[in-house]
Amino acid sequence: MVDTSSQNILIVGARPAGLLLAHYLLRRGCRVQICDRRPEPRQIAPDQQRSFPISLQYRGRCTHFSSSAARRSNVSQMLPQFSQ
Repeated sequence: MVDTSSQNILIVGARPAGLLLAHYLLRRGCRVQICDRRPEPRQIAPDQQRSFPISLQYRGRCTHFSSSAARRSNVSQMLPQFSQ
């Protein structure tokens, strides 16, 4: 396996695909920096914020409605990170 601890990765774009890629790279031990031309979300007025409806997947099965799959995929531990 490749040693990823020395990998510096820049992701341009903090939309869903960029954030998901950052998540997976961080889990592999890479150092990730994300750049986006939009201001930091907490600086945007609430009426101007954009949202992207997504559902969490675990091996192709939707975990949005399945609590047992959510437990297996640690979704309950991941959600508080994104809700702050």
